[in-house]
Amino acid sequence: MSLDQKSEIAENIYFKVIDHLGITDECIKTNGDSTENTDKGRELYYLIEESIKTKEPEKPKTTDEKTKKLKEYIWHNHCETTEEVTVYAESFEKAQELYLEGEGETYTLESTSKWDECVKNSDDFEDDEEKDNE
Repeated sequence: MSLDQKSEIAENIYFKVIDHLGITDECIKTNGDSTENTDKGRELYYLIEESIKTKEPEKPKTTDEKTKKLKEYIWHNHCETTEEVTVYAESFEKAQELYLEGEGETYTLESTSKWDECVKNSDDFEDDEEKDNE
């Protein structure tokens, strides 16, 4: 499944969840002719998107001497993407309805890295073991 397909699925789930729970006004605010997620909406969307996009990394298939001597370090790069969705309709209400149904042409305007974090640092485990042995 492509990244665009996963994003589309996340978007569809997001709008169905906020509609079903009746929290659309808490998650989306209208700015003139456009809409924008609130902090709560953005947090929910990213949670859904991350759940869909996350997959376990594959471990090295070889266990040669070089691999046995190496330590494993895993990093996550947290990104924020801004997309523009263009919808053609007879009215704002119809355009919003189409947008909420996932219709329209989507363009990525900006994608920025917000922060990096090391989620597995083998050295941390070694430090703990050294303290236990003292």
